[in-house]
Amino acid sequence: MPEVDVYNMEGNIVKKIKLSDSIFNFQPNPQVVSEVINMYLANKKVHTASTKTRSEVSGGGKKPWRQKGTGRARAGSIRSPLFRGGGIVFGPRPRKTVCHIPKNKKSIALKSTLSSKLKEDKIRIVESISLQEGKSRKFDEILKKIKVGNDKEKIMVVINSPSENIYKATTNLKQIRLKNPLIINALDVLSADWLVLELNSLPLLENRV
Repeated sequence: MPEVDVYNMEGNIVKKIKLSDSIFNFQPNPQVVSEVINMYLANKKVHTASTKTRSEVSGGGKKPWRQKGTGRARAGSIRSPLFRGGGIVFGPRPRKTVCHIPKNKKSIALKSTLSSKLKEDKIRIVESISLQEGKSRKFDEILKKIKVGNDKEKIMVVINSPSENIYKATTNLKQIRLKNPLIINALDVLSADWLVLELNSLPLLENRV
C-alpha cells in the first residue's frame, strides 16, 4: 500500500497514512482512459451549427414559371433545394451528443488517473482545510506552504463540504477548482496538474470508485 504524508495548513507533516492499493496503486489502462475521456468531452460539446430547410427559407409564394411550354423542368417554389438560396436538405442542425460508457470503465479510468498522479508526486493530502475569512491571499498561502503548483498550474481541491469562506477565497483564483469526492471523474483528474485532497474526503472517494 502506498504511504503518503499528511500536511496541516502550515505545511508541516503531521502523520503518514496508507492509501488503498485498489485506487492509488492501480495499473493504469491508457486505452480505457482514452475511451472515457473522449466520452466526457463528446458529452460536453454542444453542436450549434444550423441551416434552414425549405420550410424555413423566406419567399417562394409564387410559382417561378408556368408548368408547361417553357422547355424548363417543372418547379413549384424557389425555396426548393435545387435553387440557389433554397433550403438545405441534410445540413447541420443544433443537437446535443449523449454518449454512454459502462460504469466499470469509468471506475478503471478514475483509478488509472489517480494512480498516475500519485506516481508523479502530484497529490497532497491535507488534514483539514478551513479559513477564518474568505480571502484569496489566505488560500494561496496554504497552497504555497504545502508546496503545490504555481500561477500557471491548475489545481483541483477535493473537499467534502467547503465552507462559504473557502468558496469566496477560491473565486478569484482561476487556476483552482473545488470538487466533491462523490462526483469526481477521470477528466477532472487528468485536466489538473495537482490534486489536493482533504483527509476526510478519502473514504468518500473510495466509495465513489
